[in-house]
Amino acid sequence: MKRVKKLFLIFVAVLILLIFFHSLNLLAPLENLVKKGLAPLQVRIYRFGLFLSGRKIGPELAALEIKVQGLMTENVKLQMLEEENERLRQELEFTRQSKNDIILANIIGWPSNGMTSSFIIDKGAGDGLEEGLAVTSHGIFLGKIIKVEKDTAQVLASLASSSQVAALVISQDSEEDASGRQKNIPGLVKGKHGLGMEIELILSEGEAQPGDLIVTSGLENNIPKGLIIGEISQVEAQPGALFQKAVIKPLASFDELSIVDVILP
Repeated sequence: MKRVKKLFLIFVAVLILLIFFHSLNLLAPLENLVKKGLAPLQVRIYRFGLFLSGRKIGPELAALEIKVQGLMTENVKLQMLEEENERLRQELEFTRQSKNDIILANIIGWPSNGMTSSFIIDKGAGDGLEEGLAVTSHGIFLGKIIKVEKDTAQVLASLASSSQVAALVISQDSEEDASGRQKNIPGLVKGKHGLGMEIELILSEGEAQPGDLIVTSGLENNIPKGLIIGEISQVEAQPGALFQKAVIKPLASFDELSIVDVILP
């Protein structure tokens, strides 16, 4: 009994020392080494978990979804190119070319409140990542990097209640400006507690409708213009109100993701 008690006291003492050293960041090199070593195993465990939970989709369906998402991305690019003047066309072309500078990352985990809040990827500062970078899947905006370590990074999902991103509504029914070009409707997309998204601050003089696409506006650092966020499913307009709200249908299934793209600046 005394031996057990002694071992327990030693264990508690070691645990307290580890917590103390961790608070002083003295264990950071060892922690990073362990994280890097466990990353491949975390990837396998995560994908095996998808398989067991029945979330794994067939290769043909996955290929079809990728193709549809790619076509939607190209469609948005064409609409925006038609609305821009030559200077903005060149800037958009530069942005399009810069999208080739991406880093593929595996999702290796998520906090206890699930992936619709945030998730962890196996790339970090050592790979050139920094806070604020956009994370996508086949052109669909998933969220922003909010924390970076040497070999990992944490991504705030667009569905999270603390997520916000400047956006545009691509509406076929919006009014034209003085030059005859169609005006996109500016707004701010916010997450809804991991359950969906909504866009706020839409000028009521521009009519958004169900089916309109929402894309990033490019007004934020490190968030390129034209990344698809989602599709309007319902407009919540108040008579006489200056602003509107609209519910957004996400176009990415977060619980089926395993690989994502990080767009470099």
